[in-house]
Amino acid sequence: MMTTEARNKPALNGNWDLAMDYPVLDPAADLDVGENHAFWFFDHAGQYSLLNCHIQGGGSVPAGSVITGTYQKFDNWRRRRIVFPIGGPNDELMVDFAIADGAEANGYALGGWTFRCIVPFERWTGQYRGSPRVIPRLDSLPGIVDLDGPREPIEIDVDFEMALPPWDTGAYCEDTPGRADGLLAVGRPRYEQLCHVLGTVRRPGRADYQFTGTGLRTHRLGARAATVCRGTSWASAVFPSGKGFGSLQLLDKAGGKMYAEAFVAAADRVMRQVRVVRTPYLEKLDCVGRRFEIELEEVGRSHVVAGEVLQCAFNYGIGVDRAPGAIDFAHMMCRYHWDDEETVGLLEQGMEIERLT
Repeated sequence: MMTTEARNKPALNGNWDLAMDYPVLDPAADLDVGENHAFWFFDHAGQYSLLNCHIQGGGSVPAGSVITGTYQKFDNWRRRRIVFPIGGPNDELMVDFAIADGAEANGYALGGWTFRCIVPFERWTGQYRGSPRVIPRLDSLPGIVDLDGPREPIEIDVDFEMALPPWDTGAYCEDTPGRADGLLAVGRPRYEQLCHVLGTVRRPGRADYQFTGTGLRTHRLGARAATVCRGTSWASAVFPSGKGFGSLQLLDKAGGKMYAEAFVAAADRVMRQVRVVRTPYLEKLDCVGRRFEIELEEVGRSHVVAGEVLQCAFNYGIGVDRAPGAIDFAHMMCRYHWDDEETVGLLEQGMEIERLT
């Protein structure tokens, strides 16, 4: 029997139709729009992470392993591109990409990964069986990673249990002059959902590694144009008590605040809009170990979340794009402290390459 506490909590699907949590497969759907689904996980011990496993279909999909340049439109919804970085111990990255007919009715199967929707907006599972390219993290900073180098087999099983209802992009945004451009940069309809994870990593010659942690899923069905920004700062995390936060701020080409959106949530799953007062932006390519603070404000109260970068991969693990004017995105696992609680969670920052050292 459901407890009174459970009945009083908002449903984990929020106001979203359950069908929205599955991949688009309808042949009548507009392929020009595009869809992406991304999965992240963060090991509480800081040893392993999945730093934006990005699955994209429809229009404007980067071809091959490049970050920008050659784009294509897939001719059916089953066709997808997957690109991912797995963060490992001793500052290593495991990266790969693939293009295949991988979208299925209840999830995805391509590039060694299988993701399954068990209960929409409540539980997903992930399984990886593959041999990604393995590199020291610092080897990804000079430029695009050579995927023809050494590879190692690895197996991962992970269970994603949703912790909060979806954050509906645009639901908590400030009324800034650049709001419309900001929503175009992110793309919508789009939601992201924080979760708790339980997983196992298996590698030859090593003991099986079991972990608990947190994670995140994002899902977008809509056009986007991230190049309208100079920089981005996106962070979110869920804590042991069940409380959580999310923050997104974008800079326009002149360096001013174009878009800002944030929420905090208590253990009752109720999400409240707050204002972004302080958030970090990317300054250096070698950002592991960086400490920072995020300050969020609501009427009568300020929330300060302290963070430290534990692991990082650029552009889904494919490396730093040094083409003039390129915006490089750093996907990070961070250790967060908020009041008397500690957790691990997400930080993603993007910045024009000319402004990074």
